[in-house]
Amino acid sequence: MVSKTTIYNLVGTFFDKGLPIIISAFLTKFMTASDYALWSLFFTFLLLSNSLITTPVLTIFSRKFHKNDISRQKMNLYYYKQILLFQALFLIIYYSFFSKLSHNIILEIPAIFALNLYSYQGLFLRFKEKVTLYMFLSLIRLVVFATILVLVFLYNGSISYTYLIFAFLFSHLPTLKNAFDNLRIPQKDEVDEFSDFIYLSLYGISTSLVNGID
Repeated sequence: MVSKTTIYNLVGTFFDKGLPIIISAFLTKFMTASDYALWSLFFTFLLLSNSLITTPVLTIFSRKFHKNDISRQKMNLYYYKQILLFQALFLIIYYSFFSKLSHNIILEIPAIFALNLYSYQGLFLRFKEKVTLYMFLSLIRLVVFATILVLVFLYNGSISYTYLIFAFLFSHLPTLKNAFDNLRIPQKDEVDEFSDFIYLSLYGISTSLVNGID
């Protein structure tokens, strides 16, 4: 018999994956081609930066979770300085070669960090076997996102890229209080060699490229 833990984990994962599905499958008819192209470009950048920057930290966190008592109590944010540096470099490349600077930047940059922290939080909660809370927070994000866009559509009759990014960012905010409450910057002697981070980053980027080609 399937346990409640498994069911809650599956449902939470389904809610997690619900945002891209809603955007790809249901919102295209309500957006102009140019707005949807902007979203596609930005979301591709999100996935790429997530693979290169966030995935290595999640992997290191996973490796340390059962070896470090503090890791089982708090969300240790390893290599936070490198994360900020790499993310800044990625943003410079993105806005220099792929996207023009516009007012949307005040929504796009916070959205990147919100998604990364949300991903970190989801892994932490599942490791802690708090799958009910994980499912609940995933549901909140999906409901807030959908509600905002429904209201926007009822008011405007269409959905622009700006409103989409706003909904994407705002949908994460109600769930991040729990993340900040559990976040911790580890001491220097708790961190592995930086070469591990680089190796895992290269692995993440190669995996993304292979998946993209497929």
